[in-house]
Amino acid sequence: MSWIRFNNSKAFWLFLGIIPLILLFAWANRQKQQQGQYFSQHFSHLTRHIFPNSRNLLQLLIVLAFTSLILAYLQPQIGQEPELVEQPGIEIMIAIDLSMSMLAQDIKPSRLEFAKTKIIQLLDLLENDGVGLIAFAGSSYIQSPLTTDYSSIKTFLFSIDSTTIPRNGTEISRAIQLAIDHFSERTVDSRLATEQREKILVFVSDGEDHSQVALETAKIAKEYEVRIYCLGIGQPDIGSPIPVHDKVGRLYGYKKDQKGKVIVSKLNENLLKGIAETTGGSYYRLSHSTNEINDLYQALSNFKQSIVQKQRYTRYEEKFQWPIAFTLLCLIVEWFLPAHLSDRRWWDFIRFRLLTVRNWLGRLS
Repeated sequence: MSWIRFNNSKAFWLFLGIIPLILLFAWANRQKQQQGQYFSQHFSHLTRHIFPNSRNLLQLLIVLAFTSLILAYLQPQIGQEPELVEQPGIEIMIAIDLSMSMLAQDIKPSRLEFAKTKIIQLLDLLENDGVGLIAFAGSSYIQSPLTTDYSSIKTFLFSIDSTTIPRNGTEISRAIQLAIDHFSERTVDSRLATEQREKILVFVSDGEDHSQVALETAKIAKEYEVRIYCLGIGQPDIGSPIPVHDKVGRLYGYKKDQKGKVIVSKLNENLLKGIAETTGGSYYRLSHSTNEINDLYQALSNFKQSIVQKQRYTRYEEKFQWPIAFTLLCLIVEWFLPAHLSDRRWWDFIRFRLLTVRNWLGRLS
């Protein structure tokens, strides 16, 4: 059994444009009919060989061409009946800190750029797992929903920086809550999974959150069975000042507090460890070694041992070519069909059109 769907179903409203087109043709036909009644009464000997329905046929072809063109724009696709298959995998939301403190350079080239390279290393190890991306600072946004297209995640990573989030600061609790909400929406709305996958939040941050609600939100995450793994970045003891750049990217100083003292940003390992332990996850401090990412991947792989039943549709094939071909056919027939010629001159008209086509082809060759 074949299944038909439209990949661009939001454009169905375009069919409403056919209604005024039909009304326009109906009005034009009525006007022509009124004018033709007098003409046919006095000049019937001239009109008896004219095709009476040729104009209606032309209008019908135009309506059909317009309709099939809209149908092609809807991107019709045909697939086979869905089947149940067994596929391992987990769902991973990666939250990356974009606050100003991530510009600190206690790990080169900066905490933020180093964090991006580590996330890419993790993506290169994953397979068949749904991965999403959250960017957060003073507020949080989903940059990419859960997907198995890791190249798109990498593209988003390359495009974000400390200016992506307009609200400065570090609100870890907001990012955790956003991940919980996203997982919950998939639990309710997903038509793919018949059993829930393991829900993982990988948190990449220096942990500089001075609020007291991050651990409380972590407890909520545990209630929703979201396991958090924290990747700390930076130096916990020495720390580093936060560079400030001008509009062209040149360094002109370091961030200062209200008293004019240079702010030194340090990795808050205690907070990140507390968040991870609360949810049953683990904490890793990132370094130039790949050991931490490998350890994280091994921990995530342990959840893949259970097989998840998943309903998967076979790949849909694009069939927009069919309505486009029908559109061209209607336009070609309309071009060859005369509106007012008598049957005596029909073949002369066809020969003229064919001659025109031959001349065009001759110029192209």
